[in-house]
Amino acid sequence: MRKTAYLIIAIICMMGLWSCDDYLDLAPEQTESVEGIFTEYTSFRSYTDYLYFLRKDYFDWFHRGLPTANSDEATSTNTDWMASVRYKDGNNWMASMNYRTYEIGWKNTNNKDYGKQSPVIANSMQGLRVANTALSYFYLLTDATEQEKKHLKGEIHYFRAWYYMQVILRYGGMPIIDKVYGGGEEVDIPRLSYQESTDWLLEEFDRAIELLPETWPQNELGRTNKGMAYAAKNMALLYAASPLMNPENGYQYNTERCKALCANAINLFKMENAGIYRLYDLDEYDNIWYSKVNPVSKEAIIFVNYTTRTKGENKVGGVSHKYGGFQFFDAPTQNAVDKYETINGLPTDEDPSYDSQNPYVDRDPRLYKNIYVNGDVVAQKGTTNFIFQPYIGGSDDPTKEKVGGKRTPRTGYMMRKFWPFGVNNKANDWEGWYKPWINYRLAQAYLDFAEAANEAYGPFGEVPGTSLTAVEAINVIRRRAEMPEVNSMYTGSKEDFRARIRNERAVELMFENQRSHDLRRWMTAVEVMGSDLNRAHIIKNGDGTFTYSSVKMDDIYQAVFSEKNYWYPIPNEDDELLLNFDQNPGW
Repeated sequence: MRKTAYLIIAIICMMGLWSCDDYLDLAPEQTESVEGIFTEYTSFRSYTDYLYFLRKDYFDWFHRGLPTANSDEATSTNTDWMASVRYKDGNNWMASMNYRTYEIGWKNTNNKDYGKQSPVIANSMQGLRVANTALSYFYLLTDATEQEKKHLKGEIHYFRAWYYMQVILRYGGMPIIDKVYGGGEEVDIPRLSYQESTDWLLEEFDRAIELLPETWPQNELGRTNKGMAYAAKNMALLYAASPLMNPENGYQYNTERCKALCANAINLFKMENAGIYRLYDLDEYDNIWYSKVNPVSKEAIIFVNYTTRTKGENKVGGVSHKYGGFQFFDAPTQNAVDKYETINGLPTDEDPSYDSQNPYVDRDPRLYKNIYVNGDVVAQKGTTNFIFQPYIGGSDDPTKEKVGGKRTPRTGYMMRKFWPFGVNNKANDWEGWYKPWINYRLAQAYLDFAEAANEAYGPFGEVPGTSLTAVEAINVIRRRAEMPEVNSMYTGSKEDFRARIRNERAVELMFENQRSHDLRRWMTAVEVMGSDLNRAHIIKNGDGTFTYSSVKMDDIYQAVFSEKNYWYPIPNEDDELLLNFDQNPGW
């Protein structure tokens, strides 16, 4: 296997292995002594608050589009510029132009390798360095109460685990980086397995849980708390339990990790019972994502940004160019629409009442919350309605532009989730919207629990510490969506139920940056991403009715994904510097 090199030194530097002097953004004054900065609580906290800044906010205007197009959920309208197009072309993940892309890149030379415009890996590496630096100087903090010290240390441990989790989710097991090394120390260290890396990661989250408060005062909204740490630990356990992360187990689920996830998730359900979090009813479903009243919903647990959005930020993602958005936006695929069951609780190809020529009638209500379909009113100006017309010859005809065109939805669908109704150039209601990027919400805790409980205990197996079963956890989410409980024909075995859990997850978490990682950890990405990505093909008949079918999208929108793409390549520019550090398979 090829060896990593110059970049690994850069990675190590950013992770805190060496005390690289080019970064020490110490607040409030860069010229102030280390002792002065780390002795006083306010300046110490200002330094560690940089850990919040390094998180990815996909509604930031610079992103233009969302990471949803990295999977089969959507495709980008812009094939020239968008990072998601490069992600789908898995054959060129090591190409020189990819160093700036948000997901598979590792640095942005225009922004000192880290910041809002930089890839998640670069920011995560930098976050590890900041956390390690802060912990190494924590002994200097004397001008603080014991509670201030306790909570601050909890935040640092949380972020050290969070950023390390982002790294291993993409690269696989890595060395444990838990201190700032001196320049003369040995750094030619081998990689660990994913499970070994996770063991340390979980210890970090446990430290954070012990130290953090359950809640903060309103003026500290968004600061890390116990719920966030429990939720992040859920994510870590789910990844570690998944087939991809368990080669030692024949790429099967790790049932011990599944059991640990179930035990951990119960803590979030207790917080729900205490009124700290809650699931929103279907009639308030939109308020999970945006509001002009509440900075963040009570369903959100881990989130980024709780301030009102700028007009530029509100143009990101689903707002098409026609309605005032950027030329870079994401259009849901037919594949995504097909995942929504009928109102009878059956897949469309298994429900005899489903009418393929009335495909949007009597479907899962979440379809109408998440996606605009033919005939929907997408904007209003006074008494004038603007109708979505993705049929051949219509104003939103996906074929009216050349392949790779930037302005028209390329799939016959538009994204509705995250998009307040008045946010367009017709009503011009751009301002005053709170719209956090949500990394984890309460619904995901039920989905995580269901997946883990099914693998460890079966669909109806008793889970220690709770009366909740895998089936009931899924039904909690389905009832909220006003869908029937899962049909008994799918609950006879964990294998049968596994497929419905995965579909429920795809529908409920659609466009939330979960799908591409789910496909990787399940090891289904080669099959799913290798299948055709389709769009709606709609003909308007002379009598005003429509004929519906679906067709394969042009090749430029299709994905290329092979076994090597299950792990990201670690950039290597000088192959023999770290002899004990192995590159990922296939790269």
